[in-house]
Amino acid sequence: MQLAIELLRDFIQTHPKVDRSRLYVTGVSMGGFGTFDILCHAPDLFAAALPVSGGGNLIPECKGIWADIPIWAVTGSGAKDLLVNPDNSRQIFDVLDAMGSENMRLTQLQTDHLGSWQEVYKPGKLKTMDWLFSQRK
Repeated sequence: MQLAIELLRDFIQTHPKVDRSRLYVTGVSMGGFGTFDILCHAPDLFAAALPVSGGGNLIPECKGIWADIPIWAVTGSGAKDLLVNPDNSRQIFDVLDAMGSENMRLTQLQTDHLGSWQEVYKPGKLKTMDWLFSQRK
């Protein structure tokens, strides 16, 4: 993860046309876990995050960071998703909600995690991309 962060920082520094106020992170399954992880290690980089069928380590340092960043987590349904338990994202949502954070939303789809990415990234009823691209630091 540290190498990915260094690569991203280098790219931003060497490409002055990058809009630093509109950097986003998203990923599916293991990438959804990576989305929560990179937020914890480089929160200053991102305006918002869209983890899909992911989760994260509920260590105290991450909870405080996640509470300050707009996050829309999307999961599959527990009955259909045998690979990534939707409770992974729900636990993070519940912790942030208990902290009083209003920056995280959670959507649980009636599909497995492999089907959920199609609902998330295509134009349609969820409008996740509209939400994501409207976020700014």
